[in-house]
Amino acid sequence: MTERDAPPLKIFEHSRDGVRTVSGPPSYEQDSEGIAVEGAVDSIHYSEDGELVALYSGDTLTIYRTADGSQVSSIVHAKIKMICFSPGNSIIQTWQYFEKLANPTDVHPDNLILWDVETGERIFSWLEKRVSSSNWPFVKFTADEAVSAKMSNGKVNFYAGRHFNKIIRVFKLPGITHFSWAPGTDIPYKFAVFLPEKKGQPGRVKVCEYPETNTVIVQKSIFKAQNAEVLWNKQGTAALLICQTDVDTSGKSYYGETGVHLLNVKTADCKNVRPSLDKQGPIYECVWNPKGDKFVAVYGSMPSKTTMFNLNLERLMDFPIAHRNTAIFCPHGHTLAIAGFGNLQGQMDIWDVKRGRMISTMKAACTTECKWSPCSSYLLTSTLTPRLRQDNGWKIWTPNGEMIKEQAVGELYHASWRPIVASRYPNRPPKKSESEPKPETVKPVTAAYRPPHARNKPVAAPAAPEVTSVAQKFIPKSQQQKTATPLGELSKSAAKNKRRRQKKKQKQQDEVAETPAQGKSEPKEETADTKAAEAPSVSQAQKAENQKRIKALNKKLRQIEQLKQRQQEGAQLNEQELKKVKTEADLRKEIASLK
Repeated sequence: MTERDAPPLKIFEHSRDGVRTVSGPPSYEQDSEGIAVEGAVDSIHYSEDGELVALYSGDTLTIYRTADGSQVSSIVHAKIKMICFSPGNSIIQTWQYFEKLANPTDVHPDNLILWDVETGERIFSWLEKRVSSSNWPFVKFTADEAVSAKMSNGKVNFYAGRHFNKIIRVFKLPGITHFSWAPGTDIPYKFAVFLPEKKGQPGRVKVCEYPETNTVIVQKSIFKAQNAEVLWNKQGTAALLICQTDVDTSGKSYYGETGVHLLNVKTADCKNVRPSLDKQGPIYECVWNPKGDKFVAVYGSMPSKTTMFNLNLERLMDFPIAHRNTAIFCPHGHTLAIAGFGNLQGQMDIWDVKRGRMISTMKAACTTECKWSPCSSYLLTSTLTPRLRQDNGWKIWTPNGEMIKEQAVGELYHASWRPIVASRYPNRPPKKSESEPKPETVKPVTAAYRPPHARNKPVAAPAAPEVTSVAQKFIPKSQQQKTATPLGELSKSAAKNKRRRQKKKQKQQDEVAETPAQGKSEPKEETADTKAAEAPSVSQAQKAENQKRIKALNKKLRQIEQLKQRQQEGAQLNEQELKKVKTEADLRKEIASLK
């Protein structure tokens, strides 16, 4: 892809005055062919590929093409609150609040509706009372829109494409709160489901195949998982399960506890990421790189730590400890922005991922959102309402830390780049010279005022910078070169065994050497009384060990009785509990043999 073939950058600005399209660097002029809507716009939503955008104003939902601003269709429907495009841009679904009717006997109208994007006609509808981030959108499609799925009362109903009148398959899991398809169009499709913990029972996560939904690829029971979100990589080969609890039992956080688990579809295993994090505290963010073979976690009490892992959960890079809570990969994956937004000061570090060196650092104070441009050459930071009511606007930065554009807006609701696939732009990784340590330049510093009584005392040294410019890199075991042992030399394990044998032989020789010396002393007479005194001591020790083992086995039997009682009451046991119940006969046999 050459620079001439790349589409121009555009910025969408949604403010109190309406929606307008601004050309990207270097002109920053209003695009005459772009979308321009004057007046109040309630919400704005883009398709995944950035080809379409939906604007909802008043009671009208209008769909435009982002390339030329032409209108695709218009839908008239009141009180829409949520909007989402299907992956192929053929369907748009909307949801509105559930409202009680004046007459309880009246039939409540459906509030979850699927519309045809091209014609604006209604395709199908359901009645859904509640919506949350874990179940929106309600209807989820595969990447090719061949299959769609919708959660409903402890089960997932599957439909063939746009034919929602007939359910072709049902996946039952009572208590399910999350369902998501893995990206990709390869058959069999893959999907993840999550069941939260309840009444002491652990939560569960499963990755299954479709259409054979009984085929389970990955499964694990997880404690401290009341809510969860599944973050798939773009290739659909792995996912991060972000678990949360409402209350932190340790009392260290007001916001509950956060856990992360790595689901690897290729190796069919699930690993807990928390033991690999060497700093205690909350987990602020976990993000995949665009290639899907690495992820970054920002964690730990402030100042926090940022670490990069591979799919084997091997540590690749440790970034310096600093006050940061956000990590954003550029669309091409060669540059990483690590920043501290929200209640932090807005410091942002740009890193060369390949070399592990900092390119620049900048301060974007009062930033609400930060996004990379599709070409990976610019950063857009914005200060939005209602997060902040003052100093609303957006700024454009280069990875070298230079702010090249600042636009003030009276009341800004949203500002973002026009979404475009990164493959349409040339990939320009940072040059080695850009990430090399810069020579320190001595800046003239104006001497601060010092009172007379402190002028003859030594001056305190200036504070060291918060962040160093070099990250600590690690070579994972899977990439370490295995050196062959030269002929005539022993390997490490063989040499270790040889030393062990020599030590044992030396110990035996020392014991033999001590035996004659002991023979010179008068031997003790071994009478029947001494033998009788030693025998009970041996039997008593064995008896104590048996009693200890019997006590442990009885405890397991009591737990099995409790599980059987719960099973009789109608409770559903998990696989581990069912295996435990089956061991009852073996436990009773072992107790009988020990008595």
